[in-house]
Parts: sequence; C-alpha cells; structure tokens
Amino acid sequence: RVLSSINLIKTSTEVDTSRRDFKDLNTSMTRHDFNVLSSMSPINTSTSTKLTRRDFTNRFPNISIFKSKRSPSSPSLLHTPMIKLDSKRDTEPQSKEEKIQKEIEELELQSTYKQDKQELETSIVARMKKDEEKDEEKDEFPALTDEENNKVLDAFDRDAHPDSEEVLSTLAGIDINPVDVDTLGPGEWLNDKIINFYMALVQRRADEDEALPNIWIASTFFYPTLKDKGYARVKRWTKRVSGTIFSKDMIIVPLHLSIHWCCGVVNFKRKRIEIYDSLGCSETPFFPIMRGYLQEESLAKKNEPFDLSGWEDYQADNAPRQNNGYDCGVFACQYMNFLSRDVPISFTQEHMSYFRKRMALEILSAKLKQ
Repeated sequence: RVLSSINLIKTSTEVDTSRRDFKDLNTSMTRHDFNVLSSMSPINTSTSTKLTRRDFTNRFPNISIFKSKRSPSSPSLLHTPMIKLDSKRDTEPQSKEEKIQKEIEELELQSTYKQDKQELETSIVARMKKDEEKDEEKDEFPALTDEENNKVLDAFDRDAHPDSEEVLSTLAGIDINPVDVDTLGPGEWLNDKIINFYMALVQRRADEDEALPNIWIASTFFYPTLKDKGYARVKRWTKRVSGTIFSKDMIIVPLHLSIHWCCGVVNFKRKRIEIYDSLGCSETPFFPIMRGYLQEESLAKKNEPFDLSGWEDYQADNAPRQNNGYDCGVFACQYMNFLSRDVPISFTQEHMSYFRKRMALEILSAKLKQ
C-alpha cells in the first residue's frame, strides 16, 4: 500500500524516486506517518483529489524522497519496466530471423548468460547453418525403398537374366546388358559403358534444369583420343554442343589413366583446369593437353586464340579418397555428379557400397534418383 501511494505521487507529479529514496522513507517514517500515508491512496483515488509535492512535504517534512542524490543515469525502481507476457510467445516462429530472435530472448532471461547479444546471434546462426548442412548431407544419400532394392537384386540375378545380351536399359545409343550391370557389383571395376550411360543421365539432368550449371560432359573416349591422336580427331566431337564449349560453365572429362578412373574439369567460371582423383595422383599430362585443346578449339570455332592468362592448374587435394583398388570408377562418377550440381563433395569411401546399388537402380530406370 505504501508503494501504491508513492507510485500515485510519482504519477501525478512526474517526479523520480530511487531505491535509496525508499530506504530513506523506511528509516525516517514514524508508525503514525506510515498509517497516514497508507490510507492516502484509496482516499485520493476515490475522490480524485490530487496529492501535490507541497501537500506531501507539509504532511511529512522529515521525509526527503523528492531530494534524491542519485546520478541521472541510475535506474529508478519505479522506472523499471515490467515484463509483459505475450500470449503468442509459444507460437513457433516461421522464419529463420524469428527463430534466432526467440532464442536470443530466451537466453537473455537466464541470469547466468553473459554473452554479448551480437556474439549470441552469431553462435545461433552458426549452429543453425551446421544443422542445415547436416540436413542437406542426409538428402544427398536417400535410402532405397524395398521395391528399389528388389529391382537391383533382380538385375544381378543371373537365373532371372541368363541371356548376357539382354538389354536391361538404353539411353543415348548405349545399351546396358547384364554383364555391364555386373561391374557395379561389390569389388568390381566399372566398365566404360556404365560410366558413359551414367554421364548421359547427368548431362540430361543438366540440360533439363536451368538452375543447374551449364555443362558439357565428354565421352570416356574423348581424352585418350585427344592425347594419342591429336585435336584433329576430336574436332567434330562438339558439333552437337549448343553454341560452343566456351559458353558453358564447365566441361567435365572422364579420365581413364591406364587402369584407373578419375575426373577432369575445365572450369570456365573459376578459370581453372581441375583434376579430382581418388588416389591423389598428379603425374598426368591432362593440364597441358587441355590447355592446348582450348587454344585449338577456340581458333577452329571462334577464329581467335583463347586467352589463358590468369588460369591455373588445380589438383583437388581435398577430394575424397578410396582405400581399395576397385572403387575408382564409382568415385569418378560421383565427382561428376556432385560437380555438375555445384554442391560440396560430401561422400566418402563408406558410401561406395550405397552408390553401387543406387547407380544400378538409376541406370536400370534411366533416371537419376536425385
């Protein structure tokens, strides 16, 4: 009741009181003063009589609540804002900004939390980004359904497909037979028909989706022909390319180095000639051969030399590595798959068994699962 009276005085006269004022008030009041002051609020409230500074000073001359010595920046007890409970507080925020703000408000209510608000927001954003990356990573490896698994198992069943010349799938003039599917089995080396078929699927996806990088994927026979027989033998290999290869974001080149598969890239956006190799090999003439190819292709198709100033040779040392002698073909295909979508290469050796089954499904269906 005393606090109510003081608040009434403060409201009607617009004067500030501090914690020290209340202490002074408590120590300088007599019981009679206390009783009188306690009775003032209901009397004045009901009669709408204004209690002025002079009235209060005359009644209680020994109480100095209007003579506070606090600094102007010191918070007044009566000025402390009340915490308003929002009925919508428990509503799940819809946007990322609302989620961040909600977490900040909740953590700021904890008295033990000492971080600066900016640091708090930064840490929340970082954690949310990490969670999003985990979700994206999960999406890169969608599990096969029971029906899809059964379709793959059937393709590997030689009793179900005794004819080795049976056509199980066809695309871009490439027929896949049971013996080709067998190379996707555990511990097998992928053959060039499987890789070319898979690359045709990746190329079709890129052509149909304008949101993806504009790419041209060469045949597995392109690089060995260029390397062994020169530009003249591959000059016409890009005649079906829309525009020229120089209008693309990148050229992807499957590389078969003796008994090993890897992936070469001409990245026009980054001005790099790149190699992604699951064994980390760097002894290859791919870099100078592709520089020469770009020059000759530009002279033949654009009648001008290609400017290679600022270009670099890039060996992807952080590319995922194989730990056996037979998964290089699967690694090469997945390098191309991920690069063609311009997404981080997030797979590892542990995913190879999964990708063998998934690639078999995608080739049999003539459709990429993703």
